[in-house]
Amino acid sequence: MDKIEFDEIIRRWMRGLYTLTDAVDRLLRLELTAEQRHTLATEQGWLFGAYAYARDVQERGGDLKFPRLCG
Repeated sequence: MDKIEFDEIIRRWMRGLYTLTDAVDRLLRLELTAEQRHTLATEQGWLFGAYAYARDVQERGGDLKFPRLCG
């Protein structure tokens, strides 16, 4: 994923075009239904954590702090 694509996904999330969970899917290059997302997250602990964090942020009103990226 290049920086332009990453920035566009984040912009769409910030404008409310994507939920944060949808943005996580797109950043990971996944297109999942809620059922597929649940199944995959159950199998992959790190992904469960990403979705749980996204859900928590959405419930708090979207106050996500992005980590600084290297490079």
